[in-house]
Amino acid sequence: MSKWYFPLGLHDGLTFPYKISVVYTDSIPLFAIIFKCFSSVLPSQFQYIGIFGLLSFALQGGFGAILVHRFIKNIFICCSASVLFLCNHVIIYRMFAHTALASQWIILAALALWIYNSDINDKKMLIFWSALLALASALHMYFVPMLGVMLFFFCLMKFKEKGNIKRTFVLFLVPCLLSVLVMFLLGVFYGGVVIGINDIFIYTMNINSFINPIPIDHSGRVSLLLKPLPVDFGQYEGGCYLGLGVIAFLIVIIFVNLIIRLKNKNKNNHIPYQYAHPLRFYLILMVLVFYILSLGITVKLGNIPVTKVWYPGFVIKLLGRFIWSVYYLMFLYVIVKISEFSKNKKILICLVPAVVSVNVIDQILMLTDYHNYYREVSHKISEQDERWNKIFNKHAVLCGSVNSDFTSIGKRLVRNNNTSNDFYLARSPYEKIQSYLNDIGNKLIAGNKIDDDIIFVFKENDDVSWVNKDIFEIENIDGFVIVYNKNIELFE
Repeated sequence: MSKWYFPLGLHDGLTFPYKISVVYTDSIPLFAIIFKCFSSVLPSQFQYIGIFGLLSFALQGGFGAILVHRFIKNIFICCSASVLFLCNHVIIYRMFAHTALASQWIILAALALWIYNSDINDKKMLIFWSALLALASALHMYFVPMLGVMLFFFCLMKFKEKGNIKRTFVLFLVPCLLSVLVMFLLGVFYGGVVIGINDIFIYTMNINSFINPIPIDHSGRVSLLLKPLPVDFGQYEGGCYLGLGVIAFLIVIIFVNLIIRLKNKNKNNHIPYQYAHPLRFYLILMVLVFYILSLGITVKLGNIPVTKVWYPGFVIKLLGRFIWSVYYLMFLYVIVKISEFSKNKKILICLVPAVVSVNVIDQILMLTDYHNYYREVSHKISEQDERWNKIFNKHAVLCGSVNSDFTSIGKRLVRNNNTSNDFYLARSPYEKIQSYLNDIGNKLIAGNKIDDDIIFVFKENDDVSWVNKDIFEIENIDGFVIVYNKNIELFE
C-alpha cells in the first residue's frame, strides 16, 4: 500500500519512481481514501468494489423512483419504473467494466434538482449543487463536465425566472470552485499525465445508438430480437440501447402525437415561446447540447460519415458518455407519457410494468451472460507458483511485451507490497515512465549492477539471451521471466 502524500490522492505503487493520482486508476477515489484511513485494521487483501456496486444500484433505483414520483404519485409505479434506470445497457456495462462510472445516480440526482427546483430555496439549491459537483470529482472525473453542463443550463433557467445575475453567478461559481478544490486534493493536476487527443475521434456515439444493441464485454447478444447495427470501433462508449419496450412506446408516442396534430391542424394551439414552460425549454436545450457533444467531431450513421463538428474537446476524450443524461431523460419521458395516455389508474398500473418487463426480457441475454461470467470465472490466480510469494518489497520494471498483460502480472506482484514502473491507467505520465524505463534499461543492457530491490519482468516469449548472466540471474515463473542481481538470494 502506498504511503500518505499531499495531495491526498497520490500513490507511488504503479508508476515507480513517480507518484500519480488515484483518480487515473479508475478505482473510485472517494472510497480509496476512506478505506485507506482504515487500512491498519482491514485485511491485507481487501476490496470495496462490491460494496460500491451495491450502493450504486440502490441509489440508482432510489433516484429513478424519485424522478418518476414527481409526475406519478403512486409507489408501485415508481418502484416498477425505477427498474428501467437500474437494468439497462449503459449501467450494466459500466458496473462490471469501469465500476466508478456506474455511479450514474449522480446524474439522476442532478436531474432531480431540475424537476424539483420549485420546491427548493436558493440556499439549499447552492448546497445541493456544490455537494454533487464535489462528489462527482471524488467518484469519477467524467461526471464533472456532465454535471457542469447541467448546472450551466440550470443557472440560465434560474436567471430567466428571477433575473438576479449575482445569485445566478454564485450558484454556478461556488460548485465549480469546490469541484476544482476536490480535484486538487485528489492530485488531479499532479504528475504530467498525457491525454490522447486522437481519442475524441473514436469514443463517440453513433446516430443509431438508441436502437442499436451494441455487444459489450462478456455479452454475445444484448437484445433478444434486434440485431446489432454497424458502428465504428470505439463507439461502444456511446452505446445507449433503450430496450424494446421503450422503443416500442416511443413509436406509439410519435404516432399518437402525429394523429393529434392532424386533427388539430386547423386550430391555433401553438404556444408562443415567451409563454413556454422554462423548465421544458432549458431541458430541451441541454439535451441538444449533450446530444451534439456525444456525437463527437465526425458524426456517423453506422459506418457512414454524415458531417463534422469542431469544438475543443481534447481534454474529454470519451465524448460518447455525454449521452447518459439524455438516455435517462428519455426513460422518464416515456413513463410520463404513459401516465398521460392512461386516464384509468388500473391501466397505468398494468402498462408501466408491461413496458418495463418487455425491456428486461429483451435484454435478458445480456444479463444472463454477465451472471454466468461472474459466477463461473474465478479471478484468483490458479495454481500460482509459490516463488511469487518470495518476491516482496521489490520495484518491478515491466519490459518487453509484459505491458500487454498488466492484469496477470499485477495480480502476482501487488499482493506482497511490490511496486511497478507502469500499469493500466486512464491517463498516464507516459514521458516520465518511458524516460525511467530507458535509463534503467540501459543499465541492464550495459551489464551494470542495479539496486537490489529492483527486478525486471519480461514475458517468456521475449528474447533475454543478451542479458549478462555473470551479473544477473534469470528465473522463469508462470510464463514470465524475472531478471535480478545475482548477488541476492531472491528465491532461497
